[in-house]
Parts: sequence; structure tokens; C-alpha cells
Amino acid sequence: MHGFFDVEVAEAMAMRFALRTTIKAGFWNIVVETDCCKLFFDLKILGDIYYLASVCNSCSFSHVKIEGKKVAHIFAKSSKLYDYMLVYIEE
Repeated sequence: MHGFFDVEVAEAMAMRFALRTTIKAGFWNIVVETDCCKLFFDLKILGDIYYLASVCNSCSFSHVKIEGKKVAHIFAKSSKLYDYMLVYIEE
């Protein structure tokens, strides 16, 4: 692939390519190894996220530009003021 990528992004892209190639070749019992600690940790977190999403009746993910999440950004910045959890629910 052409371009400049962070190490973690390049490792993730290589992992995706390797998995796609291996699956297309007919292998289904796969062991994936990486020496990139951040990628390994991120994959574990993503696995947890996808598992939690899979138990929902419906769950979707989307990318929102920074302009579209100003309220969330304000809440995140103000969270430093509290030493307990706050949950905002809107109907």
C-alpha cells in the first residue's frame, strides 16, 4: 500500500491482509502473532467491543467528524472535575 502510516496502523493493515489471504487459501484455524504491544492490546479491546455489540439486537458504528461531537467533547473535558461516574441519558 502506498502512503505513510503510524507503526500500529501499518501492523494492523498487514494483519488484515494476512488474515484475508489465509482465509482465502482455505485455512480456518489460525494463530496470529504480533510484536506490536499496542496493536495486541487494541485488538483485545476491539474484541471486547465487538462481543458486547454482538449481544445487542442492533448495534452500529459510525465515524463522526469533530464538528459533530462538540457536546461529547465538552462532557469529556468536564469529566476531570468529578471523582464519580456521571451518565447522561437522552430520549
